[in-house]
Amino acid sequence: MRRGVGCRVAGCGVAALVWAMPGAAWAAQDGPPRYAAAMLRTAAFDEQTRLTIRTQTGTAVRVESVGRDAHWEIRLAGDSPPFAIEAWYEALRLWREGPGGRLVPDTDALVGGRFLGLLAADGVVTLTARPFLPDEIAEVSDLRQALATLLPRLPPTALAPGARWADTAGWTVARLEDSVVTGHRLARYRWSHHRADTTRAVEADTLPYTVRTVLREQGQFAWHPTHGPVAWQRTSLVELEIPADSLVRRPVRTRVEERVEVRRRAAGS
Repeated sequence: MRRGVGCRVAGCGVAALVWAMPGAAWAAQDGPPRYAAAMLRTAAFDEQTRLTIRTQTGTAVRVESVGRDAHWEIRLAGDSPPFAIEAWYEALRLWREGPGGRLVPDTDALVGGRFLGLLAADGVVTLTARPFLPDEIAEVSDLRQALATLLPRLPPTALAPGARWADTAGWTVARLEDSVVTGHRLARYRWSHHRADTTRAVEADTLPYTVRTVLREQGQFAWHPTHGPVAWQRTSLVELEIPADSLVRRPVRTRVEERVEVRRRAAGS
């Protein structure tokens, strides 16, 4: 298992990565950006995730921090989408800190375990298998959907710099001005997503109760037309509320703020 993965995340610059990519010329791309098997036939990414979780029950407040520093290995197979995707943590460090102290689980049992699924051309991953998640790790961070939320989702239509696209589900994508790094032109996109739901949750052996959820997410990613995703960042805010009623004596409010940064590694690094 490799150590020091957190330093690798911070130190993996886009300029160094793009310089290592073969072919300096900008490849013309007709149509919207799309994942292709050759882009991720053999790819590695560094991910850094930080969360702040604030839970209020009545007047009592609990604040916790969660950190994840990871090195991903990804392999794609197939000639056309959806592609078979295989991914695993080559290195992983987790921690959770709150009023009860700091938890730093041993992640060796998860490192190397395979996430398997299908990758659509727009970046949506459908998981078909995931590695076993030990209780010690699950207590710190829920990684069941880690691969499904890793890669940036792509707009369904081609966008010129300055153009914008939106759907009826609260997802918006805008293309920013392109950037040029060491002779390579990168397309840059910004996205945002907003969703609000009110549901009746039912758990085993309990009566249903109301849960109100608000999600606000935004991010940016840099895209190379031949090599695909180069770097991206995402910030999100999730607010959940269980209002007091005949079943819930005290209202419960949870606020989760998350920031994720991912950079692709140059080959051989």
